[in-house]
Amino acid sequence: MKKATRNRYLGFKYIDELVESISYYLDNLDRYPTFDDYYPELVQVFVKLQS
Repeated sequence: MKKATRNRYLGFKYIDELVESISYYLDNLDRYPTFDDYYPELVQVFVKLQS
């Protein structure tokens, strides 16, 4: 079982969105040199999921 599928099964329902967002961050380190720089974008992922 893939980790993301297993995590979703264990109750982490936003794991796919989190993995996608972190992948975007890692692909754009020139724009976000530190995770602190990216954090506001990550928060927006969860804000959108709440609406």
